[in-house]
Amino acid sequence: MDCFTPDALHEDDLIISVLDPQELSAEARQHLAECPACAERAASYQRVAQRLSARLYRWDCPPTQEISDYAAGFMTGKRKREIGAHVRRCPRCAEEVAISRQFFAPPVTPAAAPVRPRLIAQLMPRRITEATGAGLRGGGGDEGWPRQYQADGISLSLHRAASTMGGAGAMLLGLISRADSSAEDLSGVEVRLLVTGVPDLPALLVEQIDDLGNFVLSDVPAGRFDLLIALPEGDLVIEGLELSG
Repeated sequence: MDCFTPDALHEDDLIISVLDPQELSAEARQHLAECPACAERAASYQRVAQRLSARLYRWDCPPTQEISDYAAGFMTGKRKREIGAHVRRCPRCAEEVAISRQFFAPPVTPAAAPVRPRLIAQLMPRRITEATGAGLRGGGGDEGWPRQYQADGISLSLHRAASTMGGAGAMLLGLISRADSSAEDLSGVEVRLLVTGVPDLPALLVEQIDDLGNFVLSDVPAGRFDLLIALPEGDLVIEGLELSG
């Protein structure tokens, strides 16, 4: 089928219609849409282009291994420059390089949670602790108790008492104070009793400091524990607290 109209498309127009249709003039696009003969000729050019593309697909592209080496930074010298120039003009190889670099990139690890400062409380000599039980709710005169700890301007009195109401274990009664604030400022601060040497184990007991600076841990079993008080500026810690049966 031939087109015998005066505005029949030339071969250059048909090639353009296959390779870059947007470059056709408006008149040529309209003619192609209305003329079955020119449309058939354009379709035949399209079939030829598809066959050539299938046979010559990436015929001048570097081998996949070289693209991979280039992406990983293993290639040097003249060959690196040649492949770099090719990648800059070849969208398919540029995409392959981008994918390879994503594969070689080190995994992104989430930022570790900031480590809270730890204040290690020091046990004061017994002569200082003899009169400290008076401020504790339920404090008494058990041997070796109460105990007084200090750390960075913070004082902690700790007393051990028998559990009430027939409960198992013992009670730990604490009174905490600090030189730069009132007891109310510590209200609601969390106190945790942890098993010494087992950091992944959840806290055995958790309580809160009241508005007078007191806290009570009930039914504490015998064992070795770390007492942690989660102050706003860091964790006040008594390490290796021994509680016998």
